[in-house]
Amino acid sequence: MRITCSKSELRKFKVRAGRRYRDEYIETLWGLRKGKSGCNVLLVSVIPQTGTAHACEASGSDDDFAKYLKATAKSTGLTYLGTIHTHNGNIHEEIPSGADNLGAIASGEYFFAIDCIHRAPSGRLRHDVKFWFPQRPIKGTLK
Repeated sequence: MRITCSKSELRKFKVRAGRRYRDEYIETLWGLRKGKSGCNVLLVSVIPQTGTAHACEASGSDDDFAKYLKATAKSTGLTYLGTIHTHNGNIHEEIPSGADNLGAIASGEYFFAIDCIHRAPSGRLRHDVKFWFPQRPIKGTLK
């Protein structure tokens, strides 16, 4: 599957995420699915949230998040594809954590992205964005 993302939307996300640097930050990804061949991210949308140095999550209940997803889909005409969140690269790994993976599965994400932000010695922030598919167990039997 091929994933493309609007450069301008990703740039705006990086600015918002950079303002929250040190705390983790999350937004939703919206766009078009092209069957099984790929997805095109056209919108990165801000959501109400709480973030700490080690976690971030949407504010409110699961029902509130479901209402937000439904309202955004209706107003934009786009499909919910997943989320993008940050990791502080100076203290966390660039790869998804178990909690990242479980959260993606629970919210029905097709994929998710991690923006690993590193602070250079000059003080400048460097963003490294990677897209990931949620890992699900393979069904089978042991013999």
